[in-house]
Amino acid sequence: MALTQDKKIMDFDTAESDPTPSRRTFLRWGIYAVGAGVTAVIAVPAVGYFIAPATSSESADVFVSVGKVTDFANQLEIKEKLLRDIAYTDSFKPATITRKVFIRATKSNAANAEDFLVLSSMCTHAGCPVSYRAAQKDLFCSCHGSQYDQDGFRTAGPAPRPLDKYEVKIEAGEIKINVFKSVERKA
Repeated sequence: MALTQDKKIMDFDTAESDPTPSRRTFLRWGIYAVGAGVTAVIAVPAVGYFIAPATSSESADVFVSVGKVTDFANQLEIKEKLLRDIAYTDSFKPATITRKVFIRATKSNAANAEDFLVLSSMCTHAGCPVSYRAAQKDLFCSCHGSQYDQDGFRTAGPAPRPLDKYEVKIEAGEIKINVFKSVERKA
């Protein structure tokens, strides 16, 4: 049987006379909607992940006082200092943190920012807390046994490099450090 010109071939993608969509069209648009939803669920957090570092507080300069210059001017031995309730904004909401640091003057009668050394209390091996041992006059990480001298340089253990130090500035007689920007030092 031959096909004649007066017989119409049915197009299943478009229904010209029926206002309701065909089952095939309905399923196609349903699949598009599900795909768009899945894409949005994945894309929104991914975009936030890449945008967050530009807007986070860690990219900002947050200087906090460690103490008065006169209190540490002749402090040649390490002194542990706990900085409590440091206020900052994290992802558009206020928050607070606590940091422990080690501070000492590098010379007697210290008065300038470069005369003070403020070290991080985080071991460079695995990020464990470091404590000061006054009897040995060193900094010690009890997690894996890393040891550091008074300047934060590694003397023993698995730590790959010295302790990080903080940027220091003097303002109105106060020693201030940038709590979110410690400087990584090489071995």
